[in-house]
Amino acid sequence: MNRFLASPVPLLILGSIISAIYFRIMKLSGNIFQKDPYIFLDLYPQKSLEAAFYIWLIFFLVGIAIWIANQQIIRSSIGKNHWIIVGTFFLIFSGILIMTNPFFSQDIFWNLSHGKILTQYHQNPYTTTPENFPEDPDLNSLFWKDFPMTHGPIWMFLISIPVMVFPHSLALQLFTIRIILFLAMILFIYLAINITKKINPNKTFLTFLALSWQPLILINTINDAHNDILIGGGILIGLYLISKLEYIKGFIWLWLIVLIKYVAILLIPLGMMLLFKNHGWKKTIKIGLEASLIFLLLTLIFYAPFGYNKNIFAGLSKQAHLFNYETLSPLQSLLATTGFSLAGIKGKDILQDRNKPQQSILSFNTKQPYGLIASATKALSILLFALGYLWLILKLSYRDQNFLKKGWYVIMLFVVSIPSWFMNWYLIWLTPLATILGFQSIIIMLGFGLITYPYPYTPNTLLIFLIGVISYLFISIKRAMRL
Repeated sequence: MNRFLASPVPLLILGSIISAIYFRIMKLSGNIFQKDPYIFLDLYPQKSLEAAFYIWLIFFLVGIAIWIANQQIIRSSIGKNHWIIVGTFFLIFSGILIMTNPFFSQDIFWNLSHGKILTQYHQNPYTTTPENFPEDPDLNSLFWKDFPMTHGPIWMFLISIPVMVFPHSLALQLFTIRIILFLAMILFIYLAINITKKINPNKTFLTFLALSWQPLILINTINDAHNDILIGGGILIGLYLISKLEYIKGFIWLWLIVLIKYVAILLIPLGMMLLFKNHGWKKTIKIGLEASLIFLLLTLIFYAPFGYNKNIFAGLSKQAHLFNYETLSPLQSLLATTGFSLAGIKGKDILQDRNKPQQSILSFNTKQPYGLIASATKALSILLFALGYLWLILKLSYRDQNFLKKGWYVIMLFVVSIPSWFMNWYLIWLTPLATILGFQSIIIMLGFGLITYPYPYTPNTLLIFLIGVISYLFISIKRAMRL
Protein backbone atom coordinates (compact mmCIF):
# COMPACT_ATOMS: atom_id res chain seq x y z
CA MET A 1 0.00 0.00 0.00
CA ASN A 2 2.82 2.42 0.82
CA ARG A 3 4.40 1.70 -2.54
CA PHE A 4 1.07 2.35 -4.26
CA LEU A 5 0.54 5.67 -2.45
CA ALA A 6 4.09 6.78 -3.32
CA SER A 7 3.55 6.08 -7.01
CA PRO A 8 1.84 8.44 -9.50
CA VAL A 9 -1.07 5.96 -9.84
CA PRO A 10 -3.31 7.65 -7.20
CA LEU A 11 -2.98 10.96 -9.03
CA LEU A 12 -3.74 9.18 -12.31
CA ILE A 13 -6.91 7.67 -10.84
CA LEU A 14 -8.05 10.92 -9.23
CA GLY A 15 -7.32 12.91 -12.39
CA SER A 16 -9.34 10.45 -14.47
CA ILE A 17 -12.34 10.67 -12.13
CA ILE A 18 -12.18 14.48 -12.08
CA SER A 19 -11.98 14.54 -15.90
CA ALA A 20 -15.09 12.37 -16.09
CA ILE A 21 -16.92 14.77 -13.76
CA TYR A 22 -15.92 17.77 -15.86
CA PHE A 23 -17.20 15.91 -18.95
CA ARG A 24 -20.49 15.31 -17.15
CA ILE A 25 -20.80 19.01 -16.37
CA MET A 26 -20.02 19.82 -20.00
CA LYS A 27 -22.84 17.50 -21.09
CA LEU A 28 -25.15 19.20 -18.60
CA SER A 29 -24.22 22.74 -19.61
CA GLY A 30 -23.49 22.31 -23.30
CA ASN A 31 -20.78 23.28 -25.79
CA ILE A 32 -20.33 26.97 -26.54
CA PHE A 33 -20.30 26.28 -30.30
CA GLN A 34 -23.39 24.05 -30.25
CA LYS A 35 -25.77 25.96 -27.98
CA ASP A 36 -26.43 29.52 -26.95
CA PRO A 37 -23.74 30.26 -24.31
CA TYR A 38 -26.45 31.83 -22.14
CA ILE A 39 -28.52 28.65 -22.04
CA PHE A 40 -27.21 27.18 -18.80
CA LEU A 41 -27.48 30.47 -16.93
CA ASP A 42 -31.10 30.73 -18.10
CA LEU A 43 -31.78 27.42 -16.35
CA TYR A 44 -30.39 28.65 -13.01
CA PRO A 45 -31.02 27.34 -10.42
CA GLN A 46 -32.80 24.22 -11.75
CA LYS A 47 -29.72 22.50 -13.20
CA SER A 48 -26.99 24.51 -11.50
CA LEU A 49 -27.53 22.70 -8.19
CA GLU A 50 -26.72 19.43 -9.94
CA ALA A 51 -23.56 20.99 -11.35
CA ALA A 52 -22.75 22.34 -7.88
CA PHE A 53 -22.81 18.80 -6.48
CA TYR A 54 -20.29 17.70 -9.10
CA ILE A 55 -18.07 20.70 -8.36
CA TRP A 56 -18.16 20.02 -4.62
CA LEU A 57 -17.09 16.46 -5.40
CA ILE A 58 -14.18 17.83 -7.44
CA PHE A 59 -13.10 19.97 -4.47
CA PHE A 60 -13.00 16.88 -2.24
CA LEU A 61 -11.08 14.85 -4.83
CA VAL A 62 -8.54 17.65 -5.34
CA GLY A 63 -8.15 17.87 -1.56
CA ILE A 64 -7.31 14.15 -1.49
CA ALA A 65 -4.83 14.64 -4.34
CA ILE A 66 -3.12 17.49 -2.47
CA TRP A 67 -2.90 15.40 0.71
CA ILE A 68 -1.41 12.46 -1.22
CA ALA A 69 1.08 14.76 -2.98
CA ASN A 70 2.13 16.26 0.34
CA GLN A 71 2.73 12.77 1.76
CA GLN A 72 4.72 11.84 -1.34
CA ILE A 73 6.86 14.95 -0.90
CA ILE A 74 7.53 14.03 2.72
CA ARG A 75 8.62 10.56 1.56
CA SER A 76 10.68 12.07 -1.32
CA SER A 77 8.85 9.95 -3.88
CA ILE A 78 8.01 12.63 -6.46
CA GLY A 79 9.31 11.73 -9.89
CA LYS A 80 9.03 12.91 -13.47
CA ASN A 81 5.86 10.88 -14.06
CA HIS A 82 4.10 12.76 -11.25
CA TRP A 83 4.73 16.05 -13.03
CA ILE A 84 3.64 14.66 -16.41
CA ILE A 85 0.37 13.28 -15.01
CA VAL A 86 -0.55 16.50 -13.20
CA GLY A 87 0.35 18.62 -16.24
CA THR A 88 -1.61 16.39 -18.63
CA PHE A 89 -4.75 16.51 -16.54
CA PHE A 90 -4.40 20.28 -16.18
CA LEU A 91 -4.59 20.52 -19.97
CA ILE A 92 -7.53 18.09 -20.08
CA PHE A 93 -9.46 19.99 -17.41
CA SER A 94 -8.77 23.31 -19.13
CA GLY A 95 -9.73 21.99 -22.55
CA ILE A 96 -13.10 20.77 -21.29
CA LEU A 97 -13.82 24.03 -19.46
CA ILE A 98 -12.85 26.16 -22.46
CA MET A 99 -15.48 24.42 -24.57
CA THR A 100 -18.24 24.35 -21.92
CA ASN A 101 -20.93 27.00 -21.45
CA PRO A 102 -20.45 29.17 -18.33
CA PHE A 103 -21.78 27.54 -15.17
CA PHE A 104 -22.88 30.10 -12.61
CA SER A 105 -21.82 33.61 -13.57
CA GLN A 106 -22.96 35.99 -16.28
CA ASP A 107 -20.07 38.37 -15.55
CA ILE A 108 -18.16 37.42 -18.70
CA PHE A 109 -21.15 38.46 -20.84
CA TRP A 110 -21.41 41.68 -18.86
CA ASN A 111 -17.70 42.36 -19.46
CA LEU A 112 -17.97 41.57 -23.16
CA SER A 113 -20.96 43.91 -23.40
CA HIS A 114 -18.80 46.78 -22.18
CA GLY A 115 -16.19 45.81 -24.75
CA LYS A 116 -18.96 46.12 -27.34
CA ILE A 117 -19.95 49.54 -25.99
CA LEU A 118 -16.32 50.68 -26.43
CA THR A 119 -15.40 49.08 -29.77
CA GLN A 120 -18.71 49.04 -31.68
CA TYR A 121 -20.71 51.93 -30.23
CA HIS A 122 -17.61 54.03 -29.44
CA GLN A 123 -19.03 55.10 -26.08
CA ASN A 124 -17.33 55.32 -22.69
CA PRO A 125 -18.16 52.08 -20.79
CA TYR A 126 -17.39 53.80 -17.47
CA THR A 127 -20.27 56.23 -17.96
CA THR A 128 -22.54 54.34 -20.40
CA THR A 129 -24.44 51.20 -19.40
CA PRO A 130 -25.79 48.35 -21.57
CA GLU A 131 -29.37 49.50 -20.91
CA ASN A 132 -28.59 52.64 -22.93
CA PHE A 133 -28.84 50.48 -26.08
CA PRO A 134 -32.39 49.04 -25.94
CA GLU A 135 -32.23 48.02 -29.60
CA ASP A 136 -29.33 45.62 -28.93
CA PRO A 137 -30.67 42.26 -27.62
CA ASP A 138 -27.23 41.11 -26.45
CA LEU A 139 -26.78 44.12 -24.18
CA ASN A 140 -30.33 44.01 -22.82
CA SER A 141 -30.34 40.31 -21.91
CA LEU A 142 -27.99 41.00 -18.99
CA PHE A 143 -29.09 40.99 -15.36
CA TRP A 144 -26.73 43.85 -14.39
CA LYS A 145 -27.40 45.98 -17.46
CA ASP A 146 -27.72 49.16 -15.36
CA PHE A 147 -24.08 48.94 -14.16
CA PRO A 148 -21.23 50.81 -15.87
CA MET A 149 -17.78 49.21 -15.92
CA THR A 150 -16.36 48.59 -12.44
CA HIS A 151 -12.88 47.24 -13.30
CA GLY A 152 -9.74 49.12 -14.29
CA PRO A 153 -8.74 50.21 -17.80
CA ILE A 154 -6.23 47.39 -18.46
CA TRP A 155 -9.03 44.85 -18.13
CA MET A 156 -11.27 47.06 -20.26
CA PHE A 157 -8.73 46.99 -23.09
CA LEU A 158 -8.16 43.25 -22.68
CA ILE A 159 -11.85 42.38 -22.78
CA SER A 160 -12.28 44.54 -25.89
CA ILE A 161 -9.84 42.45 -27.93
CA PRO A 162 -12.16 39.48 -28.64
CA VAL A 163 -15.13 41.81 -29.27
CA MET A 164 -13.10 43.77 -31.82
CA VAL A 165 -11.75 40.64 -33.54
CA PHE A 166 -15.05 38.71 -33.56
CA PRO A 167 -17.79 41.38 -33.42
CA HIS A 168 -20.59 39.06 -34.55
CA SER A 169 -19.82 35.84 -32.67
CA LEU A 170 -20.40 35.64 -28.92
CA ALA A 171 -19.04 32.09 -28.86
CA LEU A 172 -15.74 33.15 -30.45
CA GLN A 173 -15.48 36.14 -28.12
CA LEU A 174 -15.93 33.83 -25.15
CA PHE A 175 -13.45 31.32 -26.59
CA THR A 176 -10.82 34.02 -27.20
CA ILE A 177 -10.91 35.59 -23.73
CA ARG A 178 -10.75 32.12 -22.21
CA ILE A 179 -7.62 31.34 -24.23
CA ILE A 180 -6.05 34.63 -23.10
CA LEU A 181 -6.78 33.83 -19.43
CA PHE A 182 -5.61 30.22 -19.88
CA LEU A 183 -2.25 31.45 -21.19
CA ALA A 184 -2.03 33.93 -18.31
CA MET A 185 -2.72 31.08 -15.90
CA ILE A 186 0.09 29.01 -17.41
CA LEU A 187 2.46 31.98 -17.01
CA PHE A 188 1.53 32.52 -13.37
CA ILE A 189 1.83 28.81 -12.57
CA TYR A 190 5.31 28.81 -14.10
CA LEU A 191 6.32 31.90 -12.09
CA ALA A 192 4.81 30.48 -8.88
CA ILE A 193 6.79 27.27 -9.31
CA ASN A 194 10.00 29.25 -9.79
CA ILE A 195 9.29 31.39 -6.73
CA THR A 196 8.58 28.29 -4.67
CA LYS A 197 11.80 26.71 -5.94
CA LYS A 198 13.72 29.65 -4.47
CA ILE A 199 12.00 29.94 -1.09
CA ASN A 200 10.76 26.39 -0.44
CA PRO A 201 12.27 24.04 -3.05
CA ASN A 202 10.75 20.86 -1.60
CA LYS A 203 7.24 22.17 -2.25
CA THR A 204 7.45 22.98 -5.97
CA PHE A 205 5.35 19.98 -7.01
CA LEU A 206 2.73 20.82 -4.40
CA THR A 207 2.55 24.37 -5.79
CA PHE A 208 2.12 22.99 -9.30
CA LEU A 209 -0.67 20.63 -8.28
CA ALA A 210 -2.44 23.11 -6.00
CA LEU A 211 -2.60 25.78 -8.72
CA SER A 212 -3.25 23.65 -11.81
CA TRP A 213 -5.95 21.42 -10.29
CA GLN A 214 -7.62 23.96 -7.98
CA PRO A 215 -11.28 23.99 -9.15
CA LEU A 216 -11.83 27.48 -7.76
CA ILE A 217 -9.21 28.82 -10.18
CA LEU A 218 -9.98 26.54 -13.12
CA ILE A 219 -13.74 27.08 -13.19
CA ASN A 220 -13.69 30.81 -12.48
CA THR A 221 -10.77 31.53 -14.83
CA ILE A 222 -11.19 29.10 -17.72
CA ASN A 223 -14.96 28.60 -17.72
CA ASP A 224 -16.54 31.74 -16.24
CA ALA A 225 -13.61 33.91 -17.45
CA HIS A 226 -13.15 36.12 -14.40
CA ASN A 227 -10.01 38.27 -14.32
CA ASP A 228 -9.04 37.34 -10.76
CA ILE A 229 -6.16 35.05 -11.77
CA LEU A 230 -4.48 38.21 -13.10
CA ILE A 231 -4.95 39.80 -9.68
CA GLY A 232 -3.75 36.81 -7.67
CA GLY A 233 -0.78 36.11 -9.93
CA GLY A 234 0.21 39.78 -10.14
CA ILE A 235 0.02 40.20 -6.36
CA LEU A 236 2.29 37.20 -5.91
CA ILE A 237 4.90 38.55 -8.32
CA GLY A 238 4.75 42.11 -6.96
CA LEU A 239 5.16 41.03 -3.34
CA TYR A 240 7.94 38.62 -4.23
CA LEU A 241 9.91 41.32 -6.03
CA ILE A 242 9.49 43.68 -3.07
CA SER A 243 10.60 40.92 -0.67
CA LYS A 244 13.78 40.60 -2.76
CA LEU A 245 14.32 44.38 -2.43
CA GLU A 246 13.37 45.00 -6.08
CA TYR A 247 11.09 47.77 -4.85
CA ILE A 248 10.36 49.71 -8.04
CA LYS A 249 9.70 46.57 -10.08
CA GLY A 250 7.46 45.21 -7.35
CA PHE A 251 5.51 48.45 -7.01
CA ILE A 252 5.03 48.65 -10.79
CA TRP A 253 3.62 45.11 -10.83
CA LEU A 254 1.22 45.96 -8.03
CA TRP A 255 0.07 49.16 -9.72
CA LEU A 256 -0.59 47.36 -12.99
CA ILE A 257 -2.83 45.03 -10.99
CA VAL A 258 -4.51 48.07 -9.42
CA LEU A 259 -5.37 49.16 -12.96
CA ILE A 260 -7.21 45.86 -13.44
CA LYS A 261 -8.94 45.55 -10.05
CA TYR A 262 -8.27 48.11 -7.35
CA VAL A 263 -7.82 45.80 -4.34
CA ALA A 264 -4.05 45.52 -4.88
CA ILE A 265 -3.63 49.11 -3.69
CA LEU A 266 -3.84 47.76 -0.11
CA LEU A 267 -0.41 46.20 -0.52
CA ILE A 268 1.45 49.38 -1.47
CA PRO A 269 1.76 50.57 2.20
CA LEU A 270 2.96 47.09 3.17
CA GLY A 271 5.81 47.39 0.68
CA MET A 272 6.61 50.93 1.81
CA MET A 273 6.83 49.79 5.42
CA LEU A 274 9.28 47.03 4.48
CA LEU A 275 11.30 49.62 2.58
CA PHE A 276 11.34 51.89 5.64
CA LYS A 277 12.31 49.06 8.01
CA ASN A 278 15.22 48.08 5.76
CA HIS A 279 16.52 51.47 4.61
CA GLY A 280 15.08 54.30 6.71
CA TRP A 281 13.26 57.51 5.81
CA LYS A 282 15.65 58.94 3.23
CA LYS A 283 15.56 56.03 0.80
CA THR A 284 11.86 55.43 1.48
CA ILE A 285 11.00 58.99 0.44
CA LYS A 286 13.24 58.74 -2.63
CA ILE A 287 11.79 55.45 -3.87
CA GLY A 288 8.28 56.47 -2.81
CA LEU A 289 8.43 59.62 -4.95
CA GLU A 290 9.85 57.70 -7.88
CA ALA A 291 7.14 55.03 -7.59
CA SER A 292 4.42 57.70 -7.26
CA LEU A 293 5.51 59.35 -10.49
CA ILE A 294 5.41 56.00 -12.26
CA PHE A 295 1.95 55.32 -10.82
CA LEU A 296 0.73 58.69 -12.06
CA LEU A 297 2.17 58.14 -15.53
CA LEU A 298 0.64 54.66 -15.88
CA THR A 299 -2.71 55.92 -14.64
CA LEU A 300 -2.76 58.83 -17.07
CA ILE A 301 -1.81 56.57 -19.99
CA PHE A 302 -4.40 53.86 -19.37
CA TYR A 303 -7.25 56.16 -18.37
CA ALA A 304 -6.61 58.62 -21.23
CA PRO A 305 -9.28 57.15 -23.57
CA PHE A 306 -11.92 57.39 -20.82
CA GLY A 307 -11.22 60.79 -19.29
CA TYR A 308 -10.17 61.71 -15.77
CA ASN A 309 -13.41 62.73 -14.04
CA LYS A 310 -15.10 61.16 -11.02
CA ASN A 311 -17.65 59.40 -13.24
CA ILE A 312 -14.94 56.87 -14.07
CA PHE A 313 -15.63 55.27 -10.69
CA ALA A 314 -19.44 55.42 -10.88
CA GLY A 315 -19.71 51.65 -11.36
CA LEU A 316 -17.31 50.92 -8.52
CA SER A 317 -19.23 53.27 -6.23
CA LYS A 318 -22.52 51.61 -7.13
CA GLN A 319 -21.08 48.16 -6.47
CA ALA A 320 -19.74 49.28 -3.09
CA HIS A 321 -23.28 50.16 -1.99
CA LEU A 322 -24.71 46.72 -2.72
CA PHE A 323 -25.87 44.88 0.37
CA ASN A 324 -27.33 41.40 -0.14
CA TYR A 325 -27.95 39.14 2.86
CA GLU A 326 -27.12 36.09 0.72
CA THR A 327 -23.70 37.31 -0.38
CA LEU A 328 -22.16 39.10 2.59
CA SER A 329 -18.55 38.58 3.57
CA PRO A 330 -18.11 36.37 6.67
CA LEU A 331 -17.61 39.30 9.05
CA GLN A 332 -20.53 41.28 7.63
CA SER A 333 -22.64 38.14 7.79
CA LEU A 334 -21.86 37.87 11.50
CA LEU A 335 -22.64 41.55 12.13
CA ALA A 336 -25.79 41.58 9.99
CA THR A 337 -27.13 38.35 11.50
CA THR A 338 -26.61 39.80 14.97
CA GLY A 339 -28.24 43.11 14.02
CA PHE A 340 -31.23 41.51 12.35
CA SER A 341 -31.71 39.15 15.31
CA LEU A 342 -31.68 42.04 17.78
CA ALA A 343 -34.18 43.90 15.61
CA GLY A 344 -36.44 40.85 15.40
CA ILE A 345 -35.96 40.52 11.63
CA LYS A 346 -35.66 36.99 10.24
CA GLY A 347 -33.34 36.16 7.39
CA LYS A 348 -36.11 34.43 5.42
CA ASP A 349 -38.21 37.59 5.64
CA ILE A 350 -35.34 39.61 4.18
CA LEU A 351 -34.99 37.20 1.28
CA GLN A 352 -38.75 37.28 0.64
CA ASP A 353 -39.01 41.07 0.78
CA ARG A 354 -35.81 42.04 -1.00
CA ASN A 355 -37.55 42.48 -4.36
CA LYS A 356 -40.04 44.96 -2.96
CA PRO A 357 -38.92 48.48 -4.01
CA GLN A 358 -39.79 50.01 -0.66
CA GLN A 359 -37.75 47.39 1.25
CA SER A 360 -34.97 46.52 -1.17
CA ILE A 361 -31.78 45.82 0.76
CA LEU A 362 -29.89 46.23 -2.49
CA SER A 363 -30.89 49.90 -2.52
CA PHE A 364 -29.05 50.56 0.75
CA ASN A 365 -31.96 52.80 1.79
CA THR A 366 -31.25 54.03 5.32
CA LYS A 367 -34.90 54.99 5.79
CA GLN A 368 -35.86 51.32 6.05
CA PRO A 369 -34.97 48.99 8.98
CA TYR A 370 -32.94 46.77 6.69
CA GLY A 371 -31.07 49.77 5.38
CA LEU A 372 -30.24 51.07 8.85
CA ILE A 373 -28.77 47.72 9.85
CA ALA A 374 -26.99 47.46 6.51
CA SER A 375 -25.43 50.90 7.04
CA ALA A 376 -24.33 50.03 10.55
CA THR A 377 -22.93 46.68 9.38
CA LYS A 378 -21.02 48.33 6.58
CA ALA A 379 -19.58 51.05 8.82
CA LEU A 380 -18.56 48.64 11.58
CA SER A 381 -16.93 46.18 9.16
CA ILE A 382 -14.93 49.03 7.60
CA LEU A 383 -13.83 50.20 11.05
CA LEU A 384 -12.75 46.71 12.11
CA PHE A 385 -10.93 46.21 8.83
CA ALA A 386 -9.15 49.57 9.19
CA LEU A 387 -7.99 48.71 12.72
CA GLY A 388 -6.82 45.27 11.68
CA TYR A 389 -5.11 46.64 8.58
CA LEU A 390 -3.23 49.31 10.54
CA TRP A 391 -2.17 46.70 13.08
CA LEU A 392 -0.84 44.41 10.34
CA ILE A 393 1.02 47.27 8.65
CA LEU A 394 2.47 48.94 11.76
CA LYS A 395 2.88 46.23 14.38
CA LEU A 396 3.52 42.95 12.61
CA SER A 397 7.19 42.05 12.78
CA TYR A 398 9.26 42.65 9.66
CA ARG A 399 12.30 40.84 10.99
CA ASP A 400 11.38 37.52 9.40
CA GLN A 401 11.70 36.89 5.67
CA ASN A 402 8.14 35.70 5.07
CA PHE A 403 6.90 38.95 3.58
CA LEU A 404 4.53 37.06 1.29
CA LYS A 405 2.56 35.78 4.25
CA LYS A 406 2.05 39.37 5.44
CA GLY A 407 0.47 40.16 2.09
CA TRP A 408 -1.71 37.07 2.46
CA TYR A 409 -2.88 38.33 5.86
CA VAL A 410 -3.81 41.73 4.42
CA ILE A 411 -5.82 40.37 1.48
CA MET A 412 -7.44 37.70 3.67
CA LEU A 413 -8.53 40.39 6.13
CA PHE A 414 -10.08 42.41 3.29
CA VAL A 415 -11.90 39.43 1.76
CA VAL A 416 -13.24 38.23 5.10
CA SER A 417 -14.50 41.64 6.22
CA ILE A 418 -15.23 44.19 3.48
CA PRO A 419 -17.15 42.93 0.40
CA SER A 420 -20.92 43.26 0.81
CA TRP A 421 -21.21 41.52 -2.53
CA PHE A 422 -18.87 38.64 -1.74
CA MET A 423 -18.13 36.25 -4.61
CA ASN A 424 -16.06 33.08 -4.41
CA TRP A 425 -13.73 34.17 -7.20
CA TYR A 426 -12.36 36.89 -4.90
CA LEU A 427 -10.52 34.04 -3.16
CA ILE A 428 -8.32 33.72 -6.24
CA TRP A 429 -6.58 36.92 -5.07
CA LEU A 430 -5.26 34.78 -2.20
CA THR A 431 -4.79 31.38 -3.80
CA PRO A 432 -1.46 31.85 -5.65
CA LEU A 433 0.07 33.24 -2.44
CA ALA A 434 -1.39 30.33 -0.46
CA THR A 435 0.08 27.71 -2.77
CA ILE A 436 3.65 28.79 -2.12
CA LEU A 437 3.15 29.25 1.63
CA GLY A 438 2.59 25.56 2.30
CA PHE A 439 0.11 22.76 2.85
CA GLN A 440 -1.97 24.46 5.58
CA SER A 441 -2.70 27.61 3.59
CA ILE A 442 -3.49 25.50 0.50
CA ILE A 443 -6.09 23.50 2.42
CA ILE A 444 -7.59 26.69 3.90
CA MET A 445 -8.15 28.14 0.44
CA LEU A 446 -9.52 24.84 -0.87
CA GLY A 447 -11.97 24.69 2.06
CA PHE A 448 -12.92 28.36 1.69
CA GLY A 449 -13.59 27.76 -2.00
CA LEU A 450 -15.69 24.66 -1.27
CA ILE A 451 -18.13 26.33 1.12
CA THR A 452 -18.55 29.47 -1.01
CA TYR A 453 -19.00 27.74 -4.37
CA PRO A 454 -21.48 28.29 -5.83
CA TYR A 455 -23.46 31.21 -4.47
CA PRO A 456 -25.83 31.71 -2.78
CA TYR A 457 -24.32 30.09 0.27
CA THR A 458 -25.59 30.06 3.84
CA PRO A 459 -24.19 32.78 6.12
CA ASN A 460 -24.02 30.30 9.01
CA THR A 461 -21.64 28.06 7.04
CA LEU A 462 -19.39 31.04 6.40
CA LEU A 463 -19.45 31.99 10.07
CA ILE A 464 -18.27 28.55 11.13
CA PHE A 465 -15.44 28.73 8.61
CA LEU A 466 -14.62 32.27 9.72
CA ILE A 467 -13.98 31.05 13.27
CA GLY A 468 -11.52 28.48 11.94
CA VAL A 469 -9.73 30.99 9.69
CA ILE A 470 -9.44 33.61 12.43
CA SER A 471 -8.08 31.01 14.84
CA TYR A 472 -5.48 29.89 12.31
CA LEU A 473 -4.47 33.46 11.42
CA PHE A 474 -4.23 34.43 15.10
CA ILE A 475 -1.88 31.53 15.83
CA SER A 476 0.18 32.21 12.69
CA ILE A 477 0.53 35.93 13.41
CA LYS A 478 1.56 35.28 16.99
CA ARG A 479 4.26 32.95 15.71
CA ALA A 480 5.40 35.57 13.18
CA MET A 481 5.69 38.19 15.90
CA ARG A 482 7.94 35.92 17.96
CA LEU A 483 10.40 35.50 15.09
